[in-house]
Amino acid sequence: MKKLSLIFAIAGLHLAAYSQTGPKIAILPTFNASGEKDDNIKTQEKGIADKYLTDEFTARKFTVIAADAVSAALADLKIDMSDEEAWKRDVLFQLGDKLGADFVIFDVITDNGQHKSPNFFTNTAEGWVSEKLWLVNVQKRSAVFSAKAFKGNSKHSEFVFGSVTGTELQKMAVKNGLADILKDFFAPYPKQPEAKPAEQQVRGN
Repeated sequence: MKKLSLIFAIAGLHLAAYSQTGPKIAILPTFNASGEKDDNIKTQEKGIADKYLTDEFTARKFTVIAADAVSAALADLKIDMSDEEAWKRDVLFQLGDKLGADFVIFDVITDNGQHKSPNFFTNTAEGWVSEKLWLVNVQKRSAVFSAKAFKGNSKHSEFVFGSVTGTELQKMAVKNGLADILKDFFAPYPKQPEAKPAEQQVRGN
């Protein structure tokens, strides 16, 4: 009986470790300021960025503040993030204070494009996006990134002419760029394994 209790206690410790939450972060909706003429592509690029940031911070046990709460705080403070005048650290600090966040992140897509380079053997397509990123530490009143400009790329080559979609690569470049720029910041926050049910952990011991 004591042995069984000890096993459950150990399983509980494992669960507690997996369920620990890290800093609270407010992820502002990505703003697509590019000159892309296709509104669907602009919306899709924005959605890719938003999903990537939410998924990555969640996987690293950050407490991601609900999007509705972020929207409500922006409205209460009368902050319009489509206005370039709002792209400032002080504005993000103010929003972070309102939400009780440790970090605030804001991504802007500034430009995008694609091109194909066919040759005798292969057809190579490339998609790219230019972005700017703000990531501030609210408590320390400091910026990890402040209007940090960076570029994401995605390339693909095939032997079949015309089978490579530059538009899809352009959208993939959004995620690639964010992954590269946030790599060092994420280093102290490794992705955590999913917590297993206590019953499965006991059976596995």
